[in-house]
Parts: sequence; structure tokens; C-alpha cells
Amino acid sequence: MDLKGSIPIFIHLTEASIHDSKVMDEIPVVANAYYLMDKGYVKFDSLYKHFHQNHEWFFTRAKDNMLYIVT
Repeated sequence: MDLKGSIPIFIHLTEASIHDSKVMDEIPVVANAYYLMDKGYVKFDSLYKHFHQNHEWFFTRAKDNMLYIVT
């Protein structure tokens, strides 16, 4: 969503059985943008490669049972 104009810049609708990771490569990476991901999305390697390595930010809530290590 473009917060300056309240107009979505990307929409991709799929059936509920299609996992978010199948659409990751289609999401446009826009300079100085933030991406908010559903907490069910836990494919962090894809998030890192698609957004972080392109100098963008992504946010997601952790599931209660998520195992992780802070390095």
C-alpha cells in the first residue's frame, strides 16, 4: 500500500491452499518500503533474500512455539 495515496501497489489473490512463499518472488521491492507479513509466514530465508538483501525491511510476529537463536 502506498501510504501517501492509500492505493495498493501490489495485490495477488490466490486460493487459500496456496502458501505465501509461492508468491514471494512476485512481490515488488520498492525503495524505502516496509513489508508486513502474516505471522503464519515463517520462511525466513526467503524474507531475508527477497527483502533484507535488497536493503528493505520486513516485519512479522513470531508464533508462540517458534524456535530461534539470536546471534
